[in-house]
Amino acid sequence: MKRRKSTNAALKLAVVLLVSTILLSGTSLFIDNSSGMEYRPFQTAVNATTPGYVVKTLVLFNNTVLKGNAQTSTNGSVSPFGIAYDPANGYLYVTDFNSSKVAVVNPVSDRVIAWTEVGENPIAVAYDPSDRNMYVANYGSGNVSVINSSTNAVIESIPAGTGPHSLAYDPGTGNMYVANWGSHSALSQSTNITVISSVTGKAIASIPVPLNPHTIAYDPSNGYMYVTITNNEYIEMINTTQNRIIRTFSFIANHNPGQSYIEWPTAITYDPANGNMYAISLSPVSLIIEINSTTNVLTQVSDGVIGFGAAFNPQNQYLYFLYNPLNGLETGGVSAFDTNLNSTAAHLYLGKGPAGIAYDPDNGLLYVTNSVSGTLSAIRTVGPDTISFAPSGLSNGARWKVTVNGITEFVNSGSASFNLPDGTYSFSIVPPGGYIMLSPASVSASLTGNQITIHVNFISTYLLAAIIAGGLAAIALVVIYRSVRKKRN
Repeated sequence: MKRRKSTNAALKLAVVLLVSTILLSGTSLFIDNSSGMEYRPFQTAVNATTPGYVVKTLVLFNNTVLKGNAQTSTNGSVSPFGIAYDPANGYLYVTDFNSSKVAVVNPVSDRVIAWTEVGENPIAVAYDPSDRNMYVANYGSGNVSVINSSTNAVIESIPAGTGPHSLAYDPGTGNMYVANWGSHSALSQSTNITVISSVTGKAIASIPVPLNPHTIAYDPSNGYMYVTITNNEYIEMINTTQNRIIRTFSFIANHNPGQSYIEWPTAITYDPANGNMYAISLSPVSLIIEINSTTNVLTQVSDGVIGFGAAFNPQNQYLYFLYNPLNGLETGGVSAFDTNLNSTAAHLYLGKGPAGIAYDPDNGLLYVTNSVSGTLSAIRTVGPDTISFAPSGLSNGARWKVTVNGITEFVNSGSASFNLPDGTYSFSIVPPGGYIMLSPASVSASLTGNQITIHVNFISTYLLAAIIAGGLAAIALVVIYRSVRKKRN
């Protein structure tokens, strides 16, 4: 019995010696079940918001995807115009104005998965959450096609006015509102807003408006629709319960001394961050107009850009206005507008003829249709993507090296960071002299719209030798002790 107790005491002594050696060194080891060493997994860091950059370009006419802001020499007879996101299936629906088709784009695979036949010259598209269908305004054929997003087949064709141009859904009434532009060849004709019931699939009302309504948008803060009248200097406010105009915002009446004369309003959108509406006026200079949804005060807040579309980005809370040269031949883009400062944060150049814009909450990207280039630009407003390497176990000034994607950084004790586009990258790490690397075990990292931090654990070879020596010494003591006991017995 004494012999067993003595042996246990010796083993305890060996363990104490080993642990004491490690603790005295001031460095800890990480243990797991497989290799005797644990490495910390990749950790996602907080993304910083930026006005954005183009991460990829989807070429619709040949169904390919290119990295970054790629340009095409032809549009392949495809003219993407309107775009809308479908939260039911996560797809993007893009109208092709040159044909009678709508492209269904899967943002995960970056591919067109279906082309749906609709009416002539489809120009706009909107989602109806009450019936989970997509509504397409067909400018050429004067009707609205209803697409079942489960089958991507047209289930209804609803007559509208002349030249359906824009759509907006009213969650208060459950109706879809269609702004009918009219005909370019007959500027004297009357124009109207068609009201479609998603319950009956029929047009239930027609609201007369001044000539050439361009864009219609819903204001959830007061429940009204706002329509820009491009051929005049008006924005009309529509009560959707009564289906009539209840207020006209006249740019002439609201003209302030010292400000430019305002006319030709085009795009209009709602800013949920402050609850106001924002519109672009084109002539004689481009201006951004704010309409306070509570006081109904119209204010010129900034010089704008020549644009025909707008959208709100919840990630950075900027409004994005499309920049589209009137001749359609020059490169266009978007302007990120900060409504807190009433100033433009950045201009981003894209393809030719930007026409439509939509936000995808699944991947956090803004998508812009380039009607002349035949492409779809995907804009990220967080990042840029960053791989960071954070070392531990190094003394001050210990110089180590890391290489990612052919780029090498030499670092004195601190962290190293690499800004890269989406992709999977191999990396190599060279420890400082007198150190070895314990982890990570993997030698590659994947970026998919985020920032990752790789923890690199080093240990001094002198410390490791001391730990090993301490452990061997403890084992030797046990062996010697047991040998002496055996001889005595």
